[in-house]
Amino acid sequence: MQYNKLKLINIFLMLFILILNIHAKNHKKLASIDIINNLNNSKGTEYFFIVSAAELPIKIFPLNVNNNMTAIYFLQNRLELGIYKDGISPIILEKKNRIIWQRKIDKRLGRYYKWKTNFTALEWFLGFYGTKFSASSHIYLWQVDDKNKKHNFSSKFDKKNAVNFKIAKLIGVKNPYAFAFIASNNTSKKVEIPDFYSENSRLKVKFPDDSEFVYQPKKEPENIELATGKSKFVKFDIVKLLKESNEFSEEDFNYGISELIWEIKLGKGKVQKYTFKLLKTEKPLPKATKTWQGYQMPIDKVIK
Repeated sequence: MQYNKLKLINIFLMLFILILNIHAKNHKKLASIDIINNLNNSKGTEYFFIVSAAELPIKIFPLNVNNNMTAIYFLQNRLELGIYKDGISPIILEKKNRIIWQRKIDKRLGRYYKWKTNFTALEWFLGFYGTKFSASSHIYLWQVDDKNKKHNFSSKFDKKNAVNFKIAKLIGVKNPYAFAFIASNNTSKKVEIPDFYSENSRLKVKFPDDSEFVYQPKKEPENIELATGKSKFVKFDIVKLLKESNEFSEEDFNYGISELIWEIKLGKGKVQKYTFKLLKTEKPLPKATKTWQGYQMPIDKVIK
């Protein structure tokens, strides 16, 4: 009798561990989250927050509530754009679904927030309800002010003693296709980096149909000298660059998710790639995307 009890206990423990492993794997599958620029907005100041789904239903809080929070960084200072509140029920994210939220991030940041620096980082942090698993994503925003010739591109996400490369969305320019590539030298020595638009520093756009536009007018692999603490940048309009091509145009953003890519070849065959995701839809997304609860849809359904 005692032997049978021990056997049952062991079987129970094995099943419990198996369930925990399955639960953990499903949470890890959920750990891909993105902040995506909305190409449908003429001001270019709205973003979509997208969660990829797991194999099982899972609980998360509504956007900007508790451990599902967005924050903006003015240099190292963090300003959370949400609330902590008891008694709010979590959302049930159904299996193999994604949730889409739409939020406006502009110079005002709402009634009570003020834009403190021209260059900021917007972060989204998501903790999964009842677990220790979490995920985060961030993008860079540059409030363009041509009168201010001094630029500080420092960020909480910078690597120390390294050259930091960033793609920044230009806001305040009423153009959703306006971006900048930025390189900053955070080392104690002068460094050389590949010249923008050269074969070692290429701009790419990957469209929803997987076709790829490459902008590389400079053939010679010249380098740019970058002194300690200094930055170099290039601003561009994707649509204007596409017009220089005989193969691509604005129409290639043919509804769905595209990627703006900055591909940089460094020494010893090392390649670094930075991306900024873009979304263009044929029709406005449902009004539910503007609510705390968001809008759910299957992950295998194309966003159009």
